[in-house]
Amino acid sequence: MFLSIVIPVYNAEKYLLYCFDSLAGQNVPNHHYEVLFIDDGSTDGSGKMLAQLAAEKENVRVFSQEHRGVSAARNRGIEEARGAYIWFVDADDFVASGALGLVEKALMRSEPDRLVFRAHEFYDSLSRDELDALRRTEIPPNGGLHYVSACCSVFLKEFLMKTGVRFRENLVTSEDSMFLFECSMMKPKEASLESVLYFYRRNLGSSTMGVRIHSNSEKLDSFLTVSGIAYQYYRDDRGSRTTAANLMMSNLWMYLHLCTGMDHKAFATGVRHAKERGLFPIRRPRECSLKRSYMTQRKDWVGKAFDYVYLHMNHYWGLFLMRGYQTIRKCKNEGRSSRS
Repeated sequence: MFLSIVIPVYNAEKYLLYCFDSLAGQNVPNHHYEVLFIDDGSTDGSGKMLAQLAAEKENVRVFSQEHRGVSAARNRGIEEARGAYIWFVDADDFVASGALGLVEKALMRSEPDRLVFRAHEFYDSLSRDELDALRRTEIPPNGGLHYVSACCSVFLKEFLMKTGVRFRENLVTSEDSMFLFECSMMKPKEASLESVLYFYRRNLGSSTMGVRIHSNSEKLDSFLTVSGIAYQYYRDDRGSRTTAANLMMSNLWMYLHLCTGMDHKAFATGVRHAKERGLFPIRRPRECSLKRSYMTQRKDWVGKAFDYVYLHMNHYWGLFLMRGYQTIRKCKNEGRSSRS
């Protein structure tokens, strides 16, 4: 068997069958791949749907566990996988028609440790134009999801077993970035496809994304933890300094941006925690190649100003400018609410 597709499931009944149908209607024999559903303590109808799929499909296996989060579910999938390669797919996303055939050919051709491909991101459902492009197999990639999502790669299981790289279960965000970073530190043999094989649904506010709802404090701790780990890699000159610098700064900026939107006491506490870990104030490493925040779609002077301040929050002046912006924005939103 060449491929195991690992799908964490947490209250995903709304999109679960759509996701599976995209995998079932592929151009390779069923015995070439398996679909592993890891039910991470779902409380909706997901469990019943999975039991039915497992009973009807020979290449479907289901494993259940207490609710521990997407990282624990994926790690369980790594251990249970029978395929030579592993592909992580989220339960509310789907894959392109013919994707498995392209993946199989690419893996046979170059036998990589990691195969990377492109993705198309969309909100809740595809637009009419996107559906037309999908039918013509001409839908373009958008964004840089393949840089930060484990779902845009297929990994050799033997590589993961030998290196011991796993998803860090103490992280509630940036777990994919950390996983990809630690994989890259092991210098895998890589291959890539320019084709769009993965469709990522930005379903904000939904519980179907295979993750738990987390507090700001948990997210803050995850961002700061990842930034600190990357900083240590950078200081020790282990692996690519550019990769380490980018991971360090992107998570630090996310951490500080989240802090600037909090009340005064929480803001001060957040800044203090960053100081205690030696991450603020800090000079941006010259190897850092990030040029945009990706926090705004605006391309006018307001968007450019926001990006500039965002990318300088590692200094006091940038942090307090962003703090002022967040305060003004909050006051405007409260004013609109009071008038409605």
